[in-house]
Amino acid sequence: MKIKKNTPCYISTLIPDDRWAPILADEGLSYIVKDINNPTMTKWIHEPAPHLMALIINANDVQNLVSGNPDSKTVIWVNKEHIKSSD
Repeated sequence: MKIKKNTPCYISTLIPDDRWAPILADEGLSYIVKDINNPTMTKWIHEPAPHLMALIINANDVQNLVSGNPDSKTVIWVNKEHIKSSD
């Protein structure tokens, strides 16, 4: 599986029942800053829209998300149409 650079994504917020959900407003929209091969898929969080897939990636791979720790992870949401097979 591959996510290409400049793919739009939604960043996450923690909702009251302690699950992650996408911020589906303009302020939640961001972009992937480099190609990502084999991102980690997750299903243990809130799935608000069937066309979105939750992925765990490095926080520094998302535009405008900056982490001082290069190993810091974040949950993002990507439209399934933007997920490509790793050919």
